Amino acid sequence: MSLSPTLEQCLIQWRDWQLEPTLSEMPVVSAELSQGKTNQSYLLTTAQHHYVLRIHADSTVYSIDRQQEYRIQQGLAETGIGSPIYYQSPDDSYRVSAFIQGNTVEQLDASSDELLIPICNAINKLHGVSIDLPCFSYTQHITHYWQLLNQLTTVTAAEIAKHTRMLSYCQQYETDFGQQRSLCHHDLHGGNILLADQGLAGQNTIFLDWEFAGLGIASFDFAALACELSIDISSISKYSGISAPELEIAASVYRYICEVYNRAIVC
Repeated sequence: MSLSPTLEQCLIQWRDWQLEPTLSEMPVVSAELSQGKTNQSYLLTTAQHHYVLRIHADSTVYSIDRQQEYRIQQGLAETGIGSPIYYQSPDDSYRVSAFIQGNTVEQLDASSDELLIPICNAINKLHGVSIDLPCFSYTQHITHYWQLLNQLTTVTAAEIAKHTRMLSYCQQYETDFGQQRSLCHHDLHGGNILLADQGLAGQNTIFLDWEFAGLGIASFDFAALACELSIDISSISKYSGISAPELEIAASVYRYICEVYNRAIVC
C-alpha cells in the first residue's frame, strides 16, 4: 500500500502514542477503513492488536471542535457507547483508537424490533450521560453551511426562500423543544452505528464518529435514525418516548441541515 504523506507523517510518530502493550515497532497499515467527508480511517495491525488511525480533515470548514469531540469520547469511556481513544495528536490532526469488530447497521436490517430496540436503548443511554458542554445550535450550523455554500456557488431565489423558511422553522424547533438538553450524537446514519461482536462494558451497540456531538435536543438523534434508516416515525416514537409530532419536526430540521451541508461540502 502506498502511503500518502499525511499518513506517513502520522505513522512515524508511533513512539509517541504510548499504547499498552508498548509497541516495539511501527504498526502496519493493513486496510483503509473509510474515506469520508471529514476523516480518513485506516486499520493498523501489530503482532498482538488492531487499532484505528483516523486522520482529520480541516475542522474549520465542517465547524468541528476536535477537542470537544475528544472530551466527549473520554467522558463516555465507561459507558461502552463509544470506542476508546488511546492517543490524540497535540494539534488534533489525527488520533489512534480501539478497533472493534462488528457490523454497521447499514449492512443489516435495522427496521426489525430486534435491532431497533437496543439501538434506541443505546441512544437513550447516551442522552442520560452528563458532560458539561455548551448548547449545540442547529440554527448556527445551518447558517454556517449556508454561508459556505454562498461562497462557493450561486443560489437561486427559490433556494433563498426555502432557506429563510427552514431557518425560521429550525429556530422554532429550538424554542419549543430546546429547553431540555441532552448529550446527542447528531450524525446517526447507519455507518456510524456498530453492532459489536464483543461489546464494551456490556454494550453491544456502539456509535462511531462523534465530530458533531454536543448538548442538543434528544428528538434530533431519533429523527436522524428514522430518516437515515427509513424507519417509521411511529416506531421511533414508541421506543424513544418522544411524541411523533416533535419527531416529525426534528426530521424536517435534520433533512435540511443534511441538504445544506452536503451541497456545501460537494461544492
